[in-house]
Amino acid sequence: MCVRCYASIVESYGPSDAPPLILTHGWGTTSTECYYLKRQLGQRFRLIVWDLPGVGRSTRPRNRDYSLDAFADHLDAVAAQLSSSVLALLVYL
Repeated sequence: MCVRCYASIVESYGPSDAPPLILTHGWGTTSTECYYLKRQLGQRFRLIVWDLPGVGRSTRPRNRDYSLDAFADHLDAVAAQLSSSVLALLVYL
């Protein structure tokens, strides 16, 4: 398992003391797709926006592992950066 085998782009929007909401895009899209979600939800949530490995502004994983298990590991690494023990996840395709 190689969670740090790529350069991930993670951005935060909204009030820092608001409940965190991780926005995760589907395959074939990028974090730029969440423009309207940021506008609608950015007042109430601390939005964490990231690009999956190999798409958008994130680099390809060196080990070329695009499995669901690797995806879950990357998402876990993003969530681990948050100081909150409670978070929500919104996946958009």
